[in-house]
Amino acid sequence: MSNVSDLWAVQQTDLAVEAIRRRLKEIEGQRGETAEIKTAREAYTAANAELVHWRTTRRDLEIQARELSGKIDAAEKDLMSGRVRNPKELEGMHANVGSLKRRLSAVEDQVLEAMLQTEQWQADTDSRKADLEGLEADWQEMQTANAAEVNAKLVELKRLAANMNRQWAILSPDDQQLYRDLRARKAGRALAEERNGTCQACGISLPTGIVQAVHNDEVRSFCPSCGRLLHEA
Repeated sequence: MSNVSDLWAVQQTDLAVEAIRRRLKEIEGQRGETAEIKTAREAYTAANAELVHWRTTRRDLEIQARELSGKIDAAEKDLMSGRVRNPKELEGMHANVGSLKRRLSAVEDQVLEAMLQTEQWQADTDSRKADLEGLEADWQEMQTANAAEVNAKLVELKRLAANMNRQWAILSPDDQQLYRDLRARKAGRALAEERNGTCQACGISLPTGIVQAVHNDEVRSFCPSCGRLLHEA
């Protein structure tokens, strides 16, 4: 018959395997982009869209300003040419020049506003781009580290599987079944340590007779509270 220490060795290997599998699952969950990166990319995209909008607006306004300046120059040259002598017609030409200049002044104010907005959104876009690139660099670094960790974990998992096969073969059929049953009913932990008269799984103080029995590696002693097989720490 196998000893309790043999069962304990199986559980230690079993728990090590489970820990690796949990970690591999965690790493698998980190393969996609983080919510932080997605949020940063959305912020950068929105800022860049505003930047493009104000650049386009500024360009269009500058075109309008040049066209108005051209019209004003042409109107003033026509006014100063002496071609028109009729007072009413001259008055109308003066009024047209004045109207064009007022329109130009308004457009130039809009150009100035567009320039300010372009500068602000350029700075915001640059900042958000830097944030995004930083997050992406960190994420890529994590992916590289995770890939290396996965390879190491898979090697360790293979070693543990071979170790488990050897340890499992030592157990008697009855102990194999006992371990399976307890593991299924006790949240993956079939055995618990007894230390200083206390069950380390549930924390109760064990009767003296059970504590003494635990010291015999060939005797099966169970915690009266949690029901786990006890192993001497």
